Amino acid sequence: MNSTKSIAALFDFDGVVVDTEPQYSIFWNEQGRKYHPEIPEFGRMIKGQTLTQIYNKYFAGMEDVQREITEDLNKFEENMLFNYIPGVEAFLKELFDSIYADPKTEVEVNLPEQTITNKATGKSEKFEINAYKKHCLMNGLDDIDFLVENKDKIEAWENKNEA
Repeated sequence: MNSTKSIAALFDFDGVVVDTEPQYSIFWNEQGRKYHPEIPEFGRMIKGQTLTQIYNKYFAGMEDVQREITEDLNKFEENMLFNYIPGVEAFLKELFDSIYADPKTEVEVNLPEQTITNKATGKSEKFEINAYKKHCLMNGLDDIDFLVENKDKIEAWENKNEA
């Protein structure tokens, strides 16, 4: 019998450790002006979506454009600045030092309070999270579950906004 317990932590690197959002906004606003000038602030409209979701929603059937955007995005990302969010680098160093000293170091993630705490030192840092993602994580919802949960609101909005 294997008594090893594996634990992993998953988090959104961008916006938690580094802040590249303003740079992505520039990139996607440029793509919007180029391919969808009818959509103002295209970069804001696509926030929180995966590249596949963006392609399916805004560039469906446009494989050549998708390839061009992907190439441009890859070039853009090669030159991006990955600036740490203030305080994160020191906190991560302390956290990893604690883990190296004791691999059983516990880390507490408090989603409602939006804090992460190094239990070895008691040091705690706040983190930001998108309200939608937070709601889904706290309620065990994926995107479909969220839509089902809000079905009545969606139908009411559709009825109100029918042409």
